This record gives sequence, C-alpha cells and structure tokens, in this order.
Amino acid sequence: MNLSEALILVSNGKAVRRSNWHSGIHYVFLETTMGISELYICQTSSGGTANWPLFLRRGDWLALDWTEVNPADFPRPASGQSEIQQTTTDPTETSDPPPPRARRAPRPRKAKPKAPRKPRSSAAAKP
Repeated sequence: MNLSEALILVSNGKAVRRSNWHSGIHYVFLETTMGISELYICQTSSGGTANWPLFLRRGDWLALDWTEVNPADFPRPASGQSEIQQTTTDPTETSDPPPPRARRAPRPRKAKPKAPRKPRSSAAAKP
C-alpha cells in the first residue's frame, strides 16, 4: 500500500510500518493528547523503547511497501506516549554530563633581562 492508504489506516486507529525498515523502527501510530493528534513512531534504541515524532524521509513518501501491523507484536514503551519517554533506569542515559573542568589562566611571562652592551671601540681611540 502507499502512504495515503497507510495514513487512512493510522487515522482509524491502526498501526503501520514499511516492510524494509530495520527492526529498531517498529511502527507508526496516532496519539491524541489534549485534543491534538500527532503521528509518532515507536523505535528501539540502545536506551530502550521510545516514541518519537514522525519525520518521513524522501524514500517514505512514494514507497509502496507500507503494511498494517499489530502493535502487540512489538515492544511498547510505558504510558505517556505524547512525550518522548525512555524506558531505561540507567542513570548514565538520563543524567547530564559533568561540567567541563575549569582551565587555569596562563602564567604571565617574565621579560628576559637584556645582556649589557659592550662599548664600541673606535679607531680614533687607539693609541
């Protein structure tokens, strides 16, 4: 099916995906929160399963390999679909990185003392 047919299914509460998507991209679905409907994509990454707003690539617009799927066949994140939500408990995934170390100010350079100048001997000064 093409994208138009896939979007009609999604608007009727179904889930769709492209058959050539890798296994980390599961399906596209419609989420309605506070009266606003938005397309989301359920995706698995190294941090767990998350829902991201759908951004189609050029190849997705004219593709003819869209298929209807059962979302129960794929992992699903916790509730709160309207917000991007990681299902991980690893603090390294959710905490901010430590601030960079403060750099020390450069030391002021000391001027080297100039060598004393030797007096010039003139030809007239010779005896």
